[in-house]
Amino acid sequence: MADTIDNTFETIEHNAYSGHKSSGEYVIRNEGEWNTLWNQVTAGRIPQPEAPSVDFETQMILGVFLGERRSGGYSIEISRIRETENSLEVYVTEKTPQFGMMSASALSQPYHLIKTGLTDKEVKYIR
Repeated sequence: MADTIDNTFETIEHNAYSGHKSSGEYVIRNEGEWNTLWNQVTAGRIPQPEAPSVDFETQMILGVFLGERRSGGYSIEISRIRETENSLEVYVTEKTPQFGMMSASALSQPYHLIKTGLTDKEVKYIR
């Protein structure tokens, strides 16, 4: 099998503020794990939204979290996915504010959650 680029993922949420304060990379393949992560991400929102629907028979969730930062202007994004014979490579782009261009001193917790096709291959995050 030749390597293929697969950009057919769907963004569920891409934001700078959440209840998830630590950095991390997630591969979610079942509803229980998804509800746990979603509840953490949306903690503090009133009313707390329900988790978006995912068909875990054919789909999975991938997520990246930058961790809590002392200002705005930071971001993290899943930019593309590449499927190889043995793995799914998830390319992640991080951005930091330029010196002198930092936003207000409000805390931020940048993250990106996507929905993509289900695979049992190893998922490798590449930064």
